[in-house]
Amino acid sequence: EVSTIEELRSCLDQSKFDVVLLDYNLPVGNGFDALSVVREHDVNRECATIMLTGDDDSKTAVRSLKLGCDDYLPKDGLTPEILESSILEVIEKSTANVLGAQPRITDPEKLTAEVVASYTEALQPKLARLIRDIRALRSDEAFADCDVAQSFRAIERQCLQLWSVLLDPKIVTGTNEFRH
Repeated sequence: EVSTIEELRSCLDQSKFDVVLLDYNLPVGNGFDALSVVREHDVNRECATIMLTGDDDSKTAVRSLKLGCDDYLPKDGLTPEILESSILEVIEKSTANVLGAQPRITDPEKLTAEVVASYTEALQPKLARLIRDIRALRSDEAFADCDVAQSFRAIERQCLQLWSVLLDPKIVTGTNEFRH
C-alpha cells in the first residue's frame, strides 16, 4: 500500500507484480497518474491493473479502460467476492497476453491500425475483383439504363473508398467521419 505517486514508483522498483489496485482519488494526483506510472515502468508495465473509485462515474470508467486499465470497480457495493473475481480475471487476461506474446495496446489509433492491417491483405484482392466485375457490368449493353449505370458507379465508388480506408484508416470520407 502506498499513498503517493513517488511511493508507487519506489514500490514498483522493488518487485514484479501480478496485479496493481489503483485508487482513483489520491491525495495528490489521481488514478490516471498512477496508471501512467505503472504503464511506463520497465518491469511492471504489463501487470494487470484495476481502478477502484468511490465515484461510480461512467466517464472515469471508460477513460480508465481506454488508458489501459484491465478493470474498473466502484467501491460502493464492492465485496470480497467481486474483488477476487476481478483480480483472477485480469491476471488471467494479462498472463494470456504475455504467453501469447501479444503486446498491450492502449492507444486506440495503434490498435485500429493493427486491426486494419491484419485484414487489408485479405480484403484488397477481393475488392479489386469486385471493382473489375462492377466495371464489366457497367460496360455491358444490357445494363445501359441510366439508373442502373449510376448504381454501379455508386457501388464502385464505395468499394474504392473502402480500399482507401484499408490503405489509411484515418482517411475521412465525404460524411466527415473517421472510418475506424
